[in-house]
Amino acid sequence: MKNLQNFIECLRKYESGEISLEKIKAAFEGLDRFHDFWHYISDSDIREKNAEYAEMQNNELKRFISALENKDYDLAQRITFLGNSGV
Repeated sequence: MKNLQNFIECLRKYESGEISLEKIKAAFEGLDRFHDFWHYISDSDIREKNAEYAEMQNNELKRFISALENKDYDLAQRITFLGNSGV
């Protein structure tokens, strides 16, 4: 649970521009859930080139963070970062 709380804190810091995606990656590697989050990590180059895709993934990131903070892990698990998850 401590790893998850650290991950959530890192996500918030990343969202506000305080830390890099590499720091998020390090915190995420300690978890054994939410494997679709790797799409967000690996798609940073696509987000840089495609504003529409970046907006979609960043909106999904907000939903993901909210679900984690609300301890709705099933909802967080359904966010794929590949399109609007509709959750």
